[in-house]
Amino acid sequence: KKKPDMVSLDQFLPDGIGHDVCRNIRSIYSDPILQIIGVSSKGDHDTAAFFLKNGGDDFLLRPFNPEEFTRRINHRADYVDQLRELKNISEEKNKFLGMAAHDLRNPLGVIQHASSRMGKGGLSDDKFKSLLDMIHKSTASMQQLLNDLLDISAIESGKIDLHKIPLNLSEITRERIHFFQSKANEKYIELIENIPDSAMVDIDPTRITQVIDNLLSNAIKYSPEHFQITISIDKEDNEIRLNVIDQGPGIKAEDVEKLFKAFNRLGHRTTGGESSHGLGLSICLKIIEAHGGTISYKNATGSGSHFYFALPR
Repeated sequence: KKKPDMVSLDQFLPDGIGHDVCRNIRSIYSDPILQIIGVSSKGDHDTAAFFLKNGGDDFLLRPFNPEEFTRRINHRADYVDQLRELKNISEEKNKFLGMAAHDLRNPLGVIQHASSRMGKGGLSDDKFKSLLDMIHKSTASMQQLLNDLLDISAIESGKIDLHKIPLNLSEITRERIHFFQSKANEKYIELIENIPDSAMVDIDPTRITQVIDNLLSNAIKYSPEHFQITISIDKEDNEIRLNVIDQGPGIKAEDVEKLFKAFNRLGHRTTGGESSHGLGLSICLKIIEAHGGTISYKNATGSGSHFYFALPR
């Protein structure tokens, strides 16, 4: 049975007193989302105070202006929407933290197993190197998750600080493409550049590098082997736009609206078993918005994903 979101209640009812009914409603529906507004043509401000003490959220004495009553109702309706949104965010966050704890447990198990085996000795050089590589990959995965958790916590608290300087976005992008080349080579993915010599913008290099890295990393993670990823920069009159276009499966229609929200994981999986915890794009959104820019997604022509961000010139 659907619970009510809002109740309008007269203080003097034919078969009871409004504040008693209000108290009974609160005992049945304890959810703080429920809003109860009392009205009365009798009584005074003490009556209003007594109604509020018994669980009411607002009270109006008649005669009142109809517009005032409408505005009170609308105000409470907005409050209900805000509470429900906060509740949903809290539930999503708790769900995500449970998954994050699981994501930390797995690499810890790998590290424990590998280090235990290495401690027993008697390993060939190849086996020792393989176990060492497992430890390295597991610690890198844990470090990335912890960094993103700290990042999103700081950003949500309004503590994102930018140190902007004039820089050539083309140079930074080429550096990051070179950095990710080895990752692409592991999956036989070709990185295609279409980048002008100069694209000057005022940016925080550390933060914008973080965004570029996230887009390139995701494109490689979700692209099948032997496919291509195109990275381009467009110079418009008022903005400079960076595009990352892959030939992967693209994003499901029902997942598009979740892309840049924190604590949401999407239904698609990486093509090479790479880890992905779903915080990166929400961090990218905050960083680009702090620069006065925009970041978005659209389906690539044919198939694949097209992520792009634009910064003011």
